Amino acid sequence: MGMLLDNTHTMIKQQFEFLIAKVKRLHRGFQFLQRDARAHVGHDERLRRNNRAQELLHDQFVETQADVTRVCQSRRQFERKVTHYSALVAVLRSHVDSTEL
Repeated sequence: MGMLLDNTHTMIKQQFEFLIAKVKRLHRGFQFLQRDARAHVGHDERLRRNNRAQELLHDQFVETQADVTRVCQSRRQFERKVTHYSALVAVLRSHVDSTEL
């Protein structure tokens, strides 16, 4: 059971690291598009492409928010399992201690 909890913890940690990197990339993308839009004011075609790119980035951001919610739920489930596992171990230890008398 302990090995399963360790593997689950590692998986959740990797998911968080992946999501942090993804959010950083999205942020850099938004910043780039904002700078590009300011630099090319008056260029209609460039502005349309920039707006479309912003829409796509926004869609990716919304998907990332859903991923963050899912990973946070996994983390909460993991924490509940760890709490349950710890309580179970405490009960078993007290049972073993009481039978040794």
